[in-house]
Amino acid sequence: MPETGKRNTILRLAAFLTVALSLLCQGGRAQERQLPKVEMRGVWVATAYGIDWPKGALDPESQKEEYSRLLDLFKDCGINTVFFQVRSKADAFYESEFEPWSKVLTGTQGKDPGYDVLEFLVAETHRKGMQFHAWINPYRIDTRVSSKYRFQPLDRRIPERLVKDYNRIRIYNPALPEARDRIAAIVREIVSRYDVDGIHMDDYFYPYLERGEKMDDDREFRQYGNPGEDIAGFRRRCVTEAVAKIREAIKQTRPEVVFSVSPQGNWRNNYNDLYADVALWAREGLVDVLIPQLYFAEGDFKSCLDWFIENAGQAHLLAGYAAYRFDRNSTIAAFRDSGMLAREYAHAASTGKVEGAVFYNASALVSNKEGIRDVVRGLLEEEAFAPYFCAPPLPQPPVETIPVAPLVPPFHDGEGGLLPLGDTSVRAPERAVTDSLASRPDTVHLPDHEGDGSKLDNK
Repeated sequence: MPETGKRNTILRLAAFLTVALSLLCQGGRAQERQLPKVEMRGVWVATAYGIDWPKGALDPESQKEEYSRLLDLFKDCGINTVFFQVRSKADAFYESEFEPWSKVLTGTQGKDPGYDVLEFLVAETHRKGMQFHAWINPYRIDTRVSSKYRFQPLDRRIPERLVKDYNRIRIYNPALPEARDRIAAIVREIVSRYDVDGIHMDDYFYPYLERGEKMDDDREFRQYGNPGEDIAGFRRRCVTEAVAKIREAIKQTRPEVVFSVSPQGNWRNNYNDLYADVALWAREGLVDVLIPQLYFAEGDFKSCLDWFIENAGQAHLLAGYAAYRFDRNSTIAAFRDSGMLAREYAHAASTGKVEGAVFYNASALVSNKEGIRDVVRGLLEEEAFAPYFCAPPLPQPPVETIPVAPLVPPFHDGEGGLLPLGDTSVRAPERAVTDSLASRPDTVHLPDHEGDGSKLDNK
């Protein structure tokens, strides 16, 4: 699959170039036309708890039809990239060596839905002309309302020694090297078997805990902490090592696959509560793309975006927009006016540093509260192609070499005499013939994802 995936990426890139050059040369002089815009325009499709897909449909045909309709809606809005949640709680939308089939597909965790869901999703997305980025939650295994309730039984494939339970969430223990290795292996499984264009992670790193609850990792800190390291630094290092391992798994398998992360929009929350040192990851080139969840009214949107612009490092920067928060009954007055999204989008574009937009979530575009879908469609009215941030070089045809006789001065026979006019024994020097492109265009250098909004405004 790795070579197939790389080949398919090249084919999609070649198709993009073909269309771009065709448009460039249509009508009039080519120099008077411009290449189509290149900008990533994405949407998050959340599957945890069936938020966006599937909406209660438990048979393969209904699920396929529903997803195809979603893609048509996305295309109508100008979307060219889908960030689809394929692993929300240590489960899978494919047959995995490590984790069970997702409950949302059939109503029963571990039950085979009767088709390769991820294979269909990727193929259908590509058929509609969009990129597919597989969105995973690295640590989360299960959630519950409170400690009064039980977590669902742990799947037999998940080693209990790697698991840590808190009042409302069960996770892979971020402090354990084995847990980090396992998450990287899961990513490698996806990338090696499926023609995904990217691997995407959101902001679920160390968990938010209830008031009065303490992070239970003193023993791991004593075992794995470095000399002179405090426990906060230890936690950040553990998360950074996980990010580095995931990147390594991707790039060793299919280097053209994009690795993106959508951290919280508030950098302080990332650093102090989730122990995610986003600036370090960007600076060290551990992620290809950052998509901060800038789910705020205009003032906070601008100040948080400024921080990410300043700290984007080697990463491409996109902006994440809270399409789902617009509602005439919102307790925040700014989110009663969908025109605010247009103003935020315009501000991000005006910086010259933001290379695209991703909207949360699919259901917001479907429901169109406060005309938010219409706003998105208007913003994305000009057609744009999705960039290939990590595209491999286009393959070059083999060079054909034409052997020649030794070069002698023209019109002489090599012995001082003149050759007859028209003699063909004097040939051109050895030359290479190739019918390849001399170069390729560079890429343009241009949440709380699950809707409860409980930590978005924690400034």
